[in-house]
Amino acid sequence: MTGVPTVETLRRILELERAKGYEDTAVIGGLQAYLKGCASELSRIVTGRWLAEFQRLQASGVAYAKWSRERRREWAQELMAFLDKLEEKRSGETGKTGGNLTPPTAR
Repeated sequence: MTGVPTVETLRRILELERAKGYEDTAVIGGLQAYLKGCASELSRIVTGRWLAEFQRLQASGVAYAKWSRERRREWAQELMAFLDKLEEKRSGETGKTGGNLTPPTAR
């Protein structure tokens, strides 16, 4: 792993967080600190409408460390569902080759 955050890296972190019982121990400093630290790098991968949704999810998780395990689970599942949609869209737009994901234009 190069240290540059990717959707797959974030997915693995969320899976580890789930495996650890949503104790906020999947990454050093906590999950929200990780997301805050890599937001600019992730914005190179996630763009447009998708970036706005990612930022909404990120902002909604600012109190992650203070939440109950159940609330952490709900938020992590919401973020994972977003990543699933993002990957599905990316696969359709880039032929699974990677690159920036831009939202479709309004019809």
